Amino acid sequence: MVLRRLYVDGPVSAEDMELLSFIATFQPGVFNEHKAQVLYSLGLFYKDGLQPDSIYSQVMQLYAESIESVYQKAYTPIQADIIHGFNTKQYVSFSAPTSSGKSFLFMDLIKSARNDVVIVVPSRALINEYIYKLVTQIDDKRINILPFVDKINLARCERSIYVVTPERCRELFKRDSGYAVDMFLFDEAQLTDEDEIRGLVFDSVVRRCKRYYPNAKLLFAHPFVDNPEAQIQKNALEVANAYAHPYRERAVGQLFVAKEGNHFSYFSINPELSRQSVECDDPVEKALRNGGHVLIYTPKSQIYDNRIFESYERYISVCEEYHNEAVQKYVAQLQNFLGGDPEQGNTYHSKMLQLLKRGIVVHHGSLPLEARLIVERFVQEGYCRMCFATTTLEKGVNMLFDVVCMERLTRNALRLKNIIGRAGRSTKENEFNIGTIIVGQNRKSDLRSTLREEAILKSISNIETDDPLSNPEAERFRDAIKNDTFSEEYNMPERDVALLSNNRIHEHAKRILDLMFAGREIYVDGLDEDQTRVIGEQLVSIFSEYWRRNPGEGEAEVIRTANKIFIWRLLHRTFKNICHIRYAYIARLSEQRDRRNLGRGVDDLKARTTQCYAQLPNKNRLRYVIPLFERDTPVTHVDYDKVLYDTYDYIDKIIGFYMSDRLYTVFMKYYEATNDERAKKLAKVYKYGTYDEKSIMLLRYGLSFEDIEVLGQYVQTASEMEITVTDDFAQLPEETRRPLERYI
Repeated sequence: MVLRRLYVDGPVSAEDMELLSFIATFQPGVFNEHKAQVLYSLGLFYKDGLQPDSIYSQVMQLYAESIESVYQKAYTPIQADIIHGFNTKQYVSFSAPTSSGKSFLFMDLIKSARNDVVIVVPSRALINEYIYKLVTQIDDKRINILPFVDKINLARCERSIYVVTPERCRELFKRDSGYAVDMFLFDEAQLTDEDEIRGLVFDSVVRRCKRYYPNAKLLFAHPFVDNPEAQIQKNALEVANAYAHPYRERAVGQLFVAKEGNHFSYFSINPELSRQSVECDDPVEKALRNGGHVLIYTPKSQIYDNRIFESYERYISVCEEYHNEAVQKYVAQLQNFLGGDPEQGNTYHSKMLQLLKRGIVVHHGSLPLEARLIVERFVQEGYCRMCFATTTLEKGVNMLFDVVCMERLTRNALRLKNIIGRAGRSTKENEFNIGTIIVGQNRKSDLRSTLREEAILKSISNIETDDPLSNPEAERFRDAIKNDTFSEEYNMPERDVALLSNNRIHEHAKRILDLMFAGREIYVDGLDEDQTRVIGEQLVSIFSEYWRRNPGEGEAEVIRTANKIFIWRLLHRTFKNICHIRYAYIARLSEQRDRRNLGRGVDDLKARTTQCYAQLPNKNRLRYVIPLFERDTPVTHVDYDKVLYDTYDYIDKIIGFYMSDRLYTVFMKYYEATNDERAKKLAKVYKYGTYDEKSIMLLRYGLSFEDIEVLGQYVQTASEMEITVTDDFAQLPEETRRPLERYI
């Protein structure tokens, strides 16, 4: 019956795939008699050594050969169908499960483009992943691969591939921009439904793509969405010129296991098949001992306080330390970037690095993007045994596992399907691949009911509605999109620009400039603690004017803390150095050292209180200060990993995402009003992190400050036309040269 349904309907039923998984697990002899037919029915024509052994599989083999003859690639039926839609329609929106091969397909579409390609992703983590894959698969140096929309490397490049978030698309829509775009690829497009402002930005970008690039193809990709046509509907794209389809075909089987204490038993997502539990061995331990890979999906709070590591200690102990050069290289790369130390008892001890030596990785949104990319390479090269991850895996990061342990169970159908879709990797081996999902015994019914729910996107954009939004900034943003009063120059509504450029704000801006500059140059080296505090208070006053209310005590402290980190960043540049300074401040390292030199203990010395990262504005949660460490925390209990996660959140989400555009606007508007060159320089610092033109140009080429610190001395010239380097550059190790190699 299952084979008949596979033949008639395809592998669209989760229950059928589960039943096949049970047969393959408990009756492997019976399954192997029909294995070729099953694999052909799944459309897995790329399996090594797959040969037809029946009339049905022979027919499917002919189907595979016909696809290859048309497209000159061994595409699966899903991939061939999407390509057909792309070739015949201008707008394509589809959804497909994880492991459906969309990454392989996208790479072919990107390579085949003749002009520019814009890949729009919902997070900067995905930017890094895409760029890494593109750079490793596209050798042609005449093609720019950039994380910003920019016209650079003009002397060498013929076209560009831009991998950007929706917020970074604005350069495409300026008058006379001169970009020639063949295709916009919106990957993981479903995530824009979950955030008001992000959704508004996304929909506004889609509409402007249609307006400014009327001949470009628009491709929307989602996992597990039941109505991908929503992208066509809510953005008023021509239905007659659109193709939309939800692909439910699955490439891997999955088994579900209930856990109660140390006891494990199989159950079915179909209640009719779960009348009797079947005990099984511990899937986690079995996978680890057989060289498999395990994902533990957990709340970030349990990573922060180490509870999750304590819960999984017996599994961690199964993973012995690696002693090979490749793993040691990854540990050294992370240690050099993050500044942590894998050895317990050392000053900057990092539990994360200590675990990495055992093949155990940590992945969440407060891990710096560069570190996440290193971790993802580590996983994809097969060194990861266990991964403790949070909701960041929903953002489309391409990491798949043999076993997924659900330490948290979301009731959001789309999120749940996306996470459990990580269980099971479709390999090229001639096997039916099966993943395992583990949930608590008392969560089985929740899992079943959530999986039965449809994952539906909104078919009406928030741009079109008058429904109240969660905060005034979102309301102003929507009004600006509706009324075409959004400032592309300042990346915010014109009303916000006006709020940030009144006389009272100008007074605060002047006070900051007087403190931060010595003559015409920024001189933060000379700032003492009191001056830093005064700058922080001026910033609090600026945001008080902008919000048109007094900030809560916690909100004000977030701004003050962000200011300290910003100044440390100007002084010391690298993320590692900033983390060391902040850790030394919180853990009172100098006082610890002085006491120990005098032969005194430090047990009674308490950590300094500092406000933990929290989103701005947030008047309800941040009425009062929320300390990163409780007030009576001994200095010896200050966790370096927690400090670095919090520091990255400040740099990325407060300074980079929230404060940057607003303070750039403040100082540029002050410059327009006063012609004070200092303001123009400080505006650039808030936007780029520096006003040094050479460094800004290298940032535009996609280098980080860490890259610039190492490679800057080898760069002779950097301009929009090209980068030239010294003769010594060629002598550097390949890994060191990589960020610049493409442009030389």
